[in-house]
Amino acid sequence: MNQETDIQEEICSKDDSSKAIAFVLNYFPILSETFIVKEIIQLKSRGLCIHTYSLFEPRQDQENRQVEEYKKDVFYLIPSLKPLGLLFSHILFSIQCPVRYWKTLGWALKHREKGHSLLRAFFRLLINKELPKSDRQDLLLHFILAVPLARVMQPHSFALIHAHFMDAATSFAMLASRLLDIPLTISAHAFDIFVPQENAHTKLQSASAVVTCTHFNKQYIADHYQKVDLDKIRVIYHGINLNKFNPAKRRALSGPPVILSVGRLVPKKGFPVLLRACKILAERGIDFVCRIIGEGPERPRLEMYIKLNNLVNHVTLIGAVAPDQMVQEYQNSTLFVLPCVEEENGNRDGIPNVLAEAMAMTLPVISSSISGIPELIENGKQGVLLEPGSVPELAECMADLLDSPRKRREMGQQGRHRVETIFDSKSHLDELADWFRDQVR
Repeated sequence: MNQETDIQEEICSKDDSSKAIAFVLNYFPILSETFIVKEIIQLKSRGLCIHTYSLFEPRQDQENRQVEEYKKDVFYLIPSLKPLGLLFSHILFSIQCPVRYWKTLGWALKHREKGHSLLRAFFRLLINKELPKSDRQDLLLHFILAVPLARVMQPHSFALIHAHFMDAATSFAMLASRLLDIPLTISAHAFDIFVPQENAHTKLQSASAVVTCTHFNKQYIADHYQKVDLDKIRVIYHGINLNKFNPAKRRALSGPPVILSVGRLVPKKGFPVLLRACKILAERGIDFVCRIIGEGPERPRLEMYIKLNNLVNHVTLIGAVAPDQMVQEYQNSTLFVLPCVEEENGNRDGIPNVLAEAMAMTLPVISSSISGIPELIENGKQGVLLEPGSVPELAECMADLLDSPRKRREMGQQGRHRVETIFDSKSHLDELADWFRDQVR
């Protein structure tokens, strides 16, 4: 436990500790959540004192190695747990704070969903230091593990506990906030809103304030959690760094036009839709290459489709690319396509930052009229929005834009103006920092 205390005391030695904030995350830092790393760095640069707590340590295939130095500032809960230490934490906390301990335990028992095997999950956790997602929902298990988390946080007298994602991270943060009698706030993003989470209504009601990244998200919460006070939900876009994604860095291209797509290789990104549209273009004899950047569980399926449909000379799965190399990918592209879809369980994107990055680089974009994407892209102006899964329409739209340099140029210019107007990360981070300051006053 001394590891965390020493690190975090050094981080905030010059700050007002009475206004320090504990951030609780599931995994940190990971490539698929680079925006959270940037957010924490920028909030600290704006004078906020933030201590970072991660439930799990990223696997090697998840880890964002470009920010590996920030791992030293993180306390990893699950890897730190030992059976005797866990028991000692409960005994000591129940003696020091008996009322809060027993009230929180009773509350966890009352709100626990049936059907979980506590012993199976507990031993799997202690042995493997990992849990399948299906076992991460048990509120009683969360209480057992949240007590040592609360003990680690206790010496800092935090003004606020903030959770990223409304899943297990919020469960732990919610229990720690009850154990320590500290306000809870939540950042709700995408899958954690759209895919049913156990006790989601309770989490939203327990939070003193909630921030989310699209107006669609807020409306979705209003429609599905009708007892939640909408006045405490604030919409703040993530935004992008407009200095980094600068259209002046674009260059004239040689060779066939390049269709670029970026995202985790997961169903909600709609890559099978893109591949089927690419097959139509290839069958029509249109000259193009398509580069898909990202890794994920859908890769074998996508590779098989590319081989079986003779798209090897047209489509390449690039794999993961370091964030700093993305500017060059945008520079070398003609068109950006991300045909997002809604999965069977309701999971979908919010506003993928890669759409805004492409627009900032004056690339015309094609995506889907789904979730918060229409908040960023005005159909027919900065790009084209299609109904999710519309393969022939996507193929026709790509062919039209590949054949229309003037239309691409006009859409690209409007795209840059659009992100300058509503999606500049500097102004949104200033707004987020002010939001946090309001919470700790």
